[in-house]
Amino acid sequence: TQSTWGIIESHVSGMKLRRLDLFPKLNADVDTTTVTGGLYSIAAFVIGFLLFLSEFSSFANDELIREMSINQSMASHDLTVNIDITFYKSPCLLVSLDQEDEIGQHISNLHTTVKKIRMRPDGTVIDSPYGENVKEYNYSIAEKHDLVQGIESGERCRIVGQFSMKRVPGNFHFSYHPRPDLYQFIRENHGDLYPKVSLAFKISHLSIGDRRTQYSVIEHIPNVSHSSFAALDGYDCSQEGRVNHNFFLKILGHTYENERSGRKFEELYQYSVTKRETETPIHEQPLLIFRYEISPITINYKLPSRSVFHFAVQLCAILGGIFSMMGILNSVTLGFYKLFQEG
Repeated sequence: TQSTWGIIESHVSGMKLRRLDLFPKLNADVDTTTVTGGLYSIAAFVIGFLLFLSEFSSFANDELIREMSINQSMASHDLTVNIDITFYKSPCLLVSLDQEDEIGQHISNLHTTVKKIRMRPDGTVIDSPYGENVKEYNYSIAEKHDLVQGIESGERCRIVGQFSMKRVPGNFHFSYHPRPDLYQFIRENHGDLYPKVSLAFKISHLSIGDRRTQYSVIEHIPNVSHSSFAALDGYDCSQEGRVNHNFFLKILGHTYENERSGRKFEELYQYSVTKRETETPIHEQPLLIFRYEISPITINYKLPSRSVFHFAVQLCAILGGIFSMMGILNSVTLGFYKLFQEG
């Protein structure tokens, strides 16, 4: 009948499904337990628990990935240089910031994004600018008078600001080159003041790249501190006399990417520095120069995103692998034990 055929079809379907069962069960009367099985089970639980803690710790903590790459976009944009340098023995009328590189760019007396601040020997600021009430001040007698007065009073000059430079080897330097007439005037007409003029200086800050970005990511990168991005901060050279100060900067780019927040920072540059001092020839002016070279290698730091599914897969692999290995070891141990008894 039709009902009989239905019972048969159900029985056949059940047999097919039982053949697909990946978890067969043994009858209770054939189950056997051994001491070695118990020991291996305890070992499996202990090892599994320790590996679980290790995997959970890796999942919960920030694991920063560090890679190196070749920068393929070196000509894409300029670099920003941040400076804050004080000259102890040079009035602001004399000293200037100049820049040049190997592609022929030469900028004299940078002043659009760099500010000169007149200071007294005690560090207080002189508010009044040069030539405040004088028309056609440059190259005038009033200008020379202010220069002489500034040297006599020990006026200092603080140069602070930022400027851009191309991604090619070059230099930026502080000198008296833009106004050689003033320097010549002091040397020829004020021999008593001439020895008092020098490029003795203090570097309060010198960094490359965006300063806000540096402060934002320093705490996220291990073994990297503020001094890594501003190695010359606090460098003080109060040496007087006719001395050329040469600094050689090797600039290395960094990037930091946080996949969890979707943010990426690229304006990060560390630099290593070596320095050399040479005596200035009698017919030349003293010079404070920073020669730089940009490395094509970039250090990339990445904070990968956390994946719960990956964590679950890792746990399943750990637990399954442990119990499988313990089962194999248990079978091998029992097999050797039986051979030993039969022998």
